[in-house]
Amino acid sequence: MAEDLDLDKLHKWDLACANGDFDTVKAMVAEGWDVNADDGDPKQNGWNAGWNGLFRAACFGHFDIVKYLVENGATVGHRTRSGYTALNLAAGNGYIDICRYLLSIGHPPPERKNELQEMDRKDFYDKNGERYKFEYIFRDNYDKIMEGYGQKA
Repeated sequence: MAEDLDLDKLHKWDLACANGDFDTVKAMVAEGWDVNADDGDPKQNGWNAGWNGLFRAACFGHFDIVKYLVENGATVGHRTRSGYTALNLAAGNGYIDICRYLLSIGHPPPERKNELQEMDRKDFYDKNGERYKFEYIFRDNYDKIMEGYGQKA
């Protein structure tokens, strides 16, 4: 994240991408907003540091915004500081259409079903100590996502 990035605008951008506010996303891009701007330093912003608009839109299932961001220069295949990609986030929340789109435009496919399990998962436990649904949905959706892609599970 650039030192001089306007944090108020970054917050507005993050919310627009996460909440599916396509009009705000388009307006900010038209004003010259960097579609790859991320939320920066993990020491300041917690476990999801390094998330950009593409990650937020993919995570919350906003296909139209994902496609628009890619068409306007969003980096496909980039990883958050925790190691996640837009594909991981979409898959983890069951957004198969976004996963298939990302794969169709060159996002690197997951190497195997359990790719997420091998990452540092300390931040993905709920208050009862059970794993967050994220990895289970990813694993359950893997075959659907990869259907027709030419890889076997």
